Amino acid sequence: MTDPATLADYHRRLLSDRRRCEVLRRALSEVVVAGQSVVADIGAGTGLLGVLAALAGARRVVLYEREPLAAAWAEEFVALRGLADRISIYPEDVRYVLDPEPADIVVSETLGNLGPDEGIVALLDDARRRYLRPGGRMLPESLELVLAPVSSAALHHEIAGWVAEADLPLDVTKIRDLALGNAYVRRLARTELVAWPSPERIWTKYDFLRDGPQPRAGVAVWEAPVAAAVHGFAHYWRARFAGQILTTSPADPPTHWEQVYLPLPEPLELLPGERLELRIAGDFDAGAEPFGQGPGIALEWEARAYDPAGSLRGGWSCGVGGPPAPLDFQK
Repeated sequence: MTDPATLADYHRRLLSDRRRCEVLRRALSEVVVAGQSVVADIGAGTGLLGVLAALAGARRVVLYEREPLAAAWAEEFVALRGLADRISIYPEDVRYVLDPEPADIVVSETLGNLGPDEGIVALLDDARRRYLRPGGRMLPESLELVLAPVSSAALHHEIAGWVAEADLPLDVTKIRDLALGNAYVRRLARTELVAWPSPERIWTKYDFLRDGPQPRAGVAVWEAPVAAAVHGFAHYWRARFAGQILTTSPADPPTHWEQVYLPLPEPLELLPGERLELRIAGDFDAGAEPFGQGPGIALEWEARAYDPAGSLRGGWSCGVGGPPAPLDFQK
């Protein structure tokens, strides 16, 4: 069981995120058929989505929450709201429920800062196959993972450039290089994205009515309209809940989630007309757990700069868990 104070703070952040809660309320109001819909909430937490579904008119709501304390809170909150006759709570891991009740709507907000890193893909894949009635609705319906180049000398200095000014009686280059083998959860400002028109690129997309857990790989490409120093990349997501969009884009109002910064050890200096390419691969499912309980995700990224003739002139290979390496472009 998670420490009660840690769990309470986690749910405080979820429940105080007004933008998140409003998107979920509107989405459930759109899809619930009053007096008819049966709704299953996967990873229900304190029961907010179940209560919203019941208030939208759902005939029956089933909450599944494997964290015993959160499930107990949900049961208490449901009773206080006077909805215990329509909402049932199972303090179980949904993957191990042997005979789940069929649902017209399956909803789950088990999204992390990277998007799929709290296990939503595997959870909804199982729910689609075993819980969802034919023709039923999934919320979210889809999840897009998005990249945008970052140009921020201050951020680069904090993560990679501090060694030159450290003034320490040690060679700390190894520490810097190993620390660069990280994806940093940060609140990035829109002004830290590269000043190019439409800088975001979708590198992969999950369709929750079809897709299951598997490693993902993609390529994002930009042509520089003006010169820019690229210090790394912002990673964020966009989820569709019926007609509502929930996103962690730096260009949108903030949520309790943050973006993820994928750093480069040295900036790539792009000139007008040059091409920037980012090859990225991730396995978000093997270690997807809240509160850092899993073994961790696998994520690798390789940034390349090409001149207008198409020749590679520089780049870096990076990834979580290992030091970055320059690409050999002189072969």
